[in-house]
Amino acid sequence: MTDNSVPMVSVCIITYNHENYISQAIDSVLAQKIDFPIEVLVGEDCSTDATRAIVLQYEKRYPHIIRAILSQTNLGANKNLVGLLKEAKGRYISLLEGDDFWISTQKLKEQVEFLEQHPECTVCCHRIERYIQAEDQTRGVWPDPDPPALTTVEDLLKLNYIPTCSVMYRNIVRAIPEGYTELQIGDWPLHVLYAQKGAIGYLAATMARYRVHSTSIFSPLTTLQKTEAVFKTREFMYPWLAQKHRKILGPVILDYCYQIARMSLENQDIARARHYLSRGLHYFSQFALYNGRKAYLKLCLKVFFPRVYGILSR
Repeated sequence: MTDNSVPMVSVCIITYNHENYISQAIDSVLAQKIDFPIEVLVGEDCSTDATRAIVLQYEKRYPHIIRAILSQTNLGANKNLVGLLKEAKGRYISLLEGDDFWISTQKLKEQVEFLEQHPECTVCCHRIERYIQAEDQTRGVWPDPDPPALTTVEDLLKLNYIPTCSVMYRNIVRAIPEGYTELQIGDWPLHVLYAQKGAIGYLAATMARYRVHSTSIFSPLTTLQKTEAVFKTREFMYPWLAQKHRKILGPVILDYCYQIARMSLENQDIARARHYLSRGLHYFSQFALYNGRKAYLKLCLKVFFPRVYGILSR
């Protein structure tokens, strides 16, 4: 690893209360076998544990590589990340959350080589392992199965197959839509913003681990809560898409409305079910493109007109 004032890659690490994990994350970056300069920007989000002290120790040991970006108050993951993206000087940007880590020392080298050889691509990602902290073992990979070597934003609108700890962007996005920092999930909207400007390259190699643990923000959520959080990211990005891309995302949003309404009804939460079914009407222009429209209309009948539904069911 070499030092230089103009980095090839800006590695952006966001961290909050990761005292047990942050060293492994940073060490996995420092272990990269590369012949180009990088910078490591660590956004420490006002942790209540020893995370900040650990980050500052690394900055002191590697002052020409690591720069700690210290929040004075807890900003939240997305606002923390936006701050790092604004500071990034590299030709490419690589993301890593403070509780995940890379397991290949060739990761940065392989992704930079790919993007250098494929100027049509603005995003590069790869397979990762799920690491279960409580069991100290890996369980499964993501994505599974592998997507094609080259995909587009149209594919990404249907399904998120890009793990955050695997992604590398070409540093070309200069503005993040207002409201992004309020989202509970931040990776997929960023992937879409960069993928709108080029293709997505996929490397079929397992080069990172996503850590599943009870103290993470997302893992403890119920299936319904996770689905709602994902839905909000899709709805947020809808206005920022071209019309041809809205025709792809609209049916996806409709299906999220259906799934959330169905789960809400199972929980006897009629008000929530009605709310999401009603929100789906905002995407009525894409209703004919939605394969689940019969089930959607049937659920509408069951939720809004239960007596009629009961008579017809008999």
